[in-house]
Amino acid sequence: MARQSNSFYSSRSNIAAFEPFAPHPSSVHKLSTIIQHLLTRTEREFTAWRRCVLQFVPGEIGCWMRRSFYGFHAGPSTRVLENVIVYHPERLLIGTNVGITSGTQINAGGGVTIEDNVLIGPGCFLWSQNHTYRSSCKTIASQGYTYSPVIIEADSWIGAGAIILPGVSIRRGTVVAAGAVVTKDTEPFTVVAGIPARPIGRRESSAIESPPPTSLSSSGPIYSCFRNV
Repeated sequence: MARQSNSFYSSRSNIAAFEPFAPHPSSVHKLSTIIQHLLTRTEREFTAWRRCVLQFVPGEIGCWMRRSFYGFHAGPSTRVLENVIVYHPERLLIGTNVGITSGTQINAGGGVTIEDNVLIGPGCFLWSQNHTYRSSCKTIASQGYTYSPVIIEADSWIGAGAIILPGVSIRRGTVVAAGAVVTKDTEPFTVVAGIPARPIGRRESSAIESPPPTSLSSSGPIYSCFRNV
């Protein structure tokens, strides 16, 4: 009887050993958080690599691919050339027949709108967010950002190396000279230059337009990607 009794209790202990394990809720939450973090980082890495590849595809195919897959919204006939970097492209709105030349960087964190028929030269910076730095008791890196939208209205030309700071509206028909730093809104159809940019002239409605060049008319399909910039 003693041997049977020992066998009975041994079987009960074996059954208890195979009972399903119920993890603690805090452990489940921690594991879920880790998985979500890994998935988010993986998605960000994939997005960064995708945009990096799109950034360097040349020619008309590259212009079409960036317009279609980079993440910003752009109208027909818009050409974003290679080596243009866009931060927060989901907040960048580009109109029709816009040309953005190589080396330009656009930070659309605070929203950037580029209207129709705008030309942006090489090496320009359009910035809609900035570091907060007022407090001397905290590091600048720990104070976050301020956001203010940038608007480039239709038929404007931003010259090479110009910088458009957060909150600035470039009014219709404005010409920004190369290397200018624009810190405040412009007036329509003015020419601005300098640091900070100031008006130095106006576009005249009676001005005679120069005829288009003919020596490059046979440059082939790749030239059409550069003709508006």
